Amino acid sequence: MERIIGIRHRIKRTAEGKSSPTMVHILDGSKKGQSFELKEENDEMDWVLGVYPVAYREVAPDEDLAAFPPRHVVYKKIAEDECSERHPSHLRKEGKEWKAAVKVPAKYDGLRTGDTVAMVLGGSGDVLSYAISRQGKKVGARIMRVPPFHLKRFRPDEEQDDSYNLALLARERPELFYVVEPRDEDLILVRECWRNLQDAMKARIACEQRLRQHLIGALFTQDGMSPEGDVEREFDLKKANDTIYQTLLAEEAARDKELQKVIKRLKVYQEVFEPIKGCGHRLAARLISAIIDIRRFETAPQLKAFMGVHVLHNEEPEKQFPRRRKGGVANWHPDGRQGVYLLCSSQFVKLPNSEWGRKLNANKEKLRATHPDVMCKQCGCKLDECQGTKHTRKYGNGHIHKMAVWKTANQFVEWLHAEWWKVEKATHPASETTAA
Repeated sequence: MERIIGIRHRIKRTAEGKSSPTMVHILDGSKKGQSFELKEENDEMDWVLGVYPVAYREVAPDEDLAAFPPRHVVYKKIAEDECSERHPSHLRKEGKEWKAAVKVPAKYDGLRTGDTVAMVLGGSGDVLSYAISRQGKKVGARIMRVPPFHLKRFRPDEEQDDSYNLALLARERPELFYVVEPRDEDLILVRECWRNLQDAMKARIACEQRLRQHLIGALFTQDGMSPEGDVEREFDLKKANDTIYQTLLAEEAARDKELQKVIKRLKVYQEVFEPIKGCGHRLAARLISAIIDIRRFETAPQLKAFMGVHVLHNEEPEKQFPRRRKGGVANWHPDGRQGVYLLCSSQFVKLPNSEWGRKLNANKEKLRATHPDVMCKQCGCKLDECQGTKHTRKYGNGHIHKMAVWKTANQFVEWLHAEWWKVEKATHPASETTAA
């Protein structure tokens, strides 16, 4: 019988050290089905490969355990003089302690032929969904993912774990789900390639800073200082001759090449990001890896809030763009927000004749017309008329520039939502019923 499996992926351990396993619920015709807890990444991999142990048996005295992975065998501590009584494959030494195998798997479960797996679209479970999709092609199973807003709207049982809710929703409302396809795998790969490139860049920068500090320390503390010395020239020579730095530089180039290869396969990159002047493949990858899939966001305001470019409606007379405030919650995606800000504050500023450069300048002109005077932020009067002893400038050129940047960022994300959904609808017409 075809099984419907709901998976609620979770990070295996919280920052406080509390266990937070991935939950799996299987509906196989029985009334309640059955649930599993995947406590480690190894458990997830075993489940994907269909070799996750769900029942154990006692080890026979002369049984050879070479066929069992060590993580599947249950061991107990024994005295060293007992080792001679055990089969060699039953023994395991950890530090100074000896352990002997007592139980091995008797029954396995995992992805099977005909299975339908249901997960939430986006989030920490992307790489798991990628693995299930790849393995599903080999064994004849499929994976479907539902946008979070659909799960929130149609959650069958608020008191049940979402692994159960996902399985039930996939059985009762399959039209809400999207089947994972090769382009979905490429979107996940872009994020992984971007993370790898970021790690390589950070390692290269850290090495560069360390080399510079070592060089400066050596020049100032050792004999041989001379007026002809040039720190920058010596620094370039040190980088050129440092094996570790050159290796990290080569790794960064290799990671960048991997990223370009994957991102250029995406239709959304070809039709939306690549035509934007100033938006190279790295900035595009930063934004795509943050959003992952536009189908997660039903409306433009949802995407703007996720990217941190929305407008706060508070008690003050003016609307404000969000920023980190003491006691507040910064619930936006930090890397996505930084990507949008870099694009608007750097690239669009440098390209004033581009489409978005002109929009940025138009926003500046409009804001200056609305706020022609430099005001005192403390009392609200014109700065040249203020009688206060301490002045805080408001609506100066810098203030107007920053306001225009965030206004342009808001407009850009709203435009991005509409354009990405156009590509989605053109590629998958069934998606038209989902976007607002």
